[in-house]
Amino acid sequence: MGFQTQLDSNRGTHHSAYDAELLRRLVAAYKIDAKDCLGRLDEALVRGDYEAVADASHSMGCAALILSAEAVCATARSLEAAGKAGVTDDIPTMIDRLRYENAKLLAQFPFESDEH
Repeated sequence: MGFQTQLDSNRGTHHSAYDAELLRRLVAAYKIDAKDCLGRLDEALVRGDYEAVADASHSMGCAALILSAEAVCATARSLEAAGKAGVTDDIPTMIDRLRYENAKLLAQFPFESDEH
């Protein structure tokens, strides 16, 4: 995925350096949130706490919205619904799918982001 620059029509200047830095920071923040959410999902699954599965899935979907990550958001929504409904048989597979979609998303970015 190449990074597109935007031209500010009011000033006629490129903001690509600013936009690239903003994107790098957004991805860095997302990576931290995603790692936390995936850890919470693993812990909730071990405990059999499907309400916590729903909560962590909701948080992951919200974090992915900032990057317009539709596949991550859709998978997180499905996992959240399964957790709320107590449909436990599919949850481990759905968590694996969420990890897969997360990895695909992060592979699209051509830079290393900071993780604090």
